[in-house]
Amino acid sequence: MKNLFERNENKLSITAVVVGSLAAGALAYLLFSETGKYVREQLTQRFRCNDYIDPAEKSEEVVADE
Repeated sequence: MKNLFERNENKLSITAVVVGSLAAGALAYLLFSETGKYVREQLTQRFRCNDYIDPAEKSEEVVADE
């Protein structure tokens, strides 16, 4: 017979639901709000690698150096 007074540990499940809900809310904010668009643009500018050289620009530089 099952012990009715035995406690089940649900902390991991509850934590996973809370973290998932926060992530979904943050993603919805970034994708669907006007201020989220502004935040996305700022993040893009901050994390964009300025050292990237487009292959087309690189070939032009090689031609210019010759």
